[in-house]
Amino acid sequence: MYQYSKEIIIKDTDNINDLYNEGFVFVRKGKGIMQKIRSLRVDLEYFELTSENRRVLKKTENISIEKDNLPYIEYSYNIHKMGFTYYKARFGNKVMTANKIKEMFTNMDKSNMNSVFVYKDKNLNDVNFAQRTNVQGYALAYMNKYMLHYAYPFYDLSYFNLNMGICMMLKAIIFAKEHNLDYVYLGSVYKKESIYKLQFKGLSWFDGRIWNNNIKELKEILK
Repeated sequence: MYQYSKEIIIKDTDNINDLYNEGFVFVRKGKGIMQKIRSLRVDLEYFELTSENRRVLKKTENISIEKDNLPYIEYSYNIHKMGFTYYKARFGNKVMTANKIKEMFTNMDKSNMNSVFVYKDKNLNDVNFAQRTNVQGYALAYMNKYMLHYAYPFYDLSYFNLNMGICMMLKAIIFAKEHNLDYVYLGSVYKKESIYKLQFKGLSWFDGRIWNNNIKELKEILK
């Protein structure tokens, strides 16, 4: 779970943009639960592609992104199988269970997310889930007309060397920019492993009081 300084439970999303602006984010702990964390966000007014972003896009030009709503009507056991395999390999057995993945995709009485990004390899034929699929990754999100919270990504580990993780995040940011949103929230930044998130223009982080755009300072903290 996130490190956090405060936890609240909300009953509706009327003030959700204000709460995110105050450093709160939705977490998977339960419906309506938000925690105040060291959050990272992209101000899309200032986002533009860097040379590194362009390199990633060129390397992953075969990967497409599609948005769908939750609950996900195309849900299959292959999704939580992919997710559990990914989280176990990257972070250990206890980080994310198959049941929690299934719950977040299918049970809106327990999940705070309302959208899913589906990433497909355009070089593969679209075939039945029971065989092989051209879907190679997923990410959940909370999205409204102002902001996007990108969360809980996972992908087929055979795509690891393709920079799939950053590809998925970057394409979600571009999607948000193209749909005229204001912000993309990228989750917490507490560990040095989070440094990979710091390669976008328009970044700031919630330092406990304000949104701080001194990314060099954040990098030093993470190191």
